[in-house]
Order: sequence, then structure tokens, then C-alpha cells
Amino acid sequence: DGKISCKTCHDLYLQCQESSKRKKMTSLRGAPFKKRTDFCFNCHNKKNYEMQDAHDQIDEKGKIYANKCLYCHVKMPDVKKDEFKDIKLVKNIEAVCQGCHVIGGNHSGNFNHMVKPSDKYLLTMKKMEITFGISMPLDDKGKMSCMTCHNPHEKGIIPVERPAAKGADSKYRHRLPKILCIECHKV
Repeated sequence: DGKISCKTCHDLYLQCQESSKRKKMTSLRGAPFKKRTDFCFNCHNKKNYEMQDAHDQIDEKGKIYANKCLYCHVKMPDVKKDEFKDIKLVKNIEAVCQGCHVIGGNHSGNFNHMVKPSDKYLLTMKKMEITFGISMPLDDKGKMSCMTCHNPHEKGIIPVERPAAKGADSKYRHRLPKILCIECHKV
């Protein structure tokens, strides 16, 4: 009939299957997709829907793009004095990151790190913060988040002498480049 309906995008038979994992992975026609947005570009022009990079936060003159801060933050933080506990985000940190990044696949051995660390790991993390002068923040429920290991800010946003600035210029923005996983998991 030329109209868009549920069946245009969804394979209804697969949605009725018992396995919720199967349902989640294959209910879109043509699945699986490398990126979840690849499905959208079967019909929509990719160029019309490109997102701005929330991690591109400073212009060529070194000025902070204030509007980019508001992708994640409720209000512009004071980068010179605010600590992680003072920051208010638009959603919980996991939801903020997953708005753009698909977590899983080959990420860190395909293990979910969004957990409350054991006392043993908490002690290791505190030692790492002191030894390497880094910040490894936990979320408001005491769980690890993407920001525990990855610095979401571009180099120059947070003053270099602050522990929260570490890793801003490294590959994957690891807070402790090259040895983060090894240092934490040698427990």
C-alpha cells in the first residue's frame, strides 16, 4: 500500500521468538548490522543524519565549545574546581555514552565493566590513582562506568595538573595509556 508500518522495518516473526537475545539482535530486517545506525541508512541519507562529535570540544583557537558540554552535562562545569561528584549529567553515565557508542563486541574482552568493584579492586584503583596521578571515578551508585577508564574530554578542557585531565590525548582516551588494563587486572 506504499505506507510505512511496523513490518517495513521489523521482522515480526523474529520478534515472536522466545529468545530475547535473538529478538533484540535480529528483529530489524537485514540484521545483524555492524553499527546499529547502519539499519537507518538503508532508507535515510547518512549525510543528513551525521551527529556532531561530542568529544571535539575545543576550537582551533583553544576556546571551549560550550554547547558541546551540554550534550552530556546539565550545565557547564567549572573545569578548574569541579570534581566528578559535583557534575550533573543529562542521563546516567552509561546512557550518555551509549547514546553514541555501542558497548560490547570486542570491547575489553567483551566483559561488562559497569559493575561495582570488589574491595580488592577498589583498593587497586585507589593505589593507581595515587601512583599515577589519575582519576578513576565511579558513578553515583559506586559502579564503574566508561569514564572510570576513558577520559571523555579533549586535551585542554581540564587543566593538565588535575588528575581528571590524564589520558585526554591518548588513543581511546585511556586514563592510563598502554598499561591501564594490566595495572588494574594484575590483582
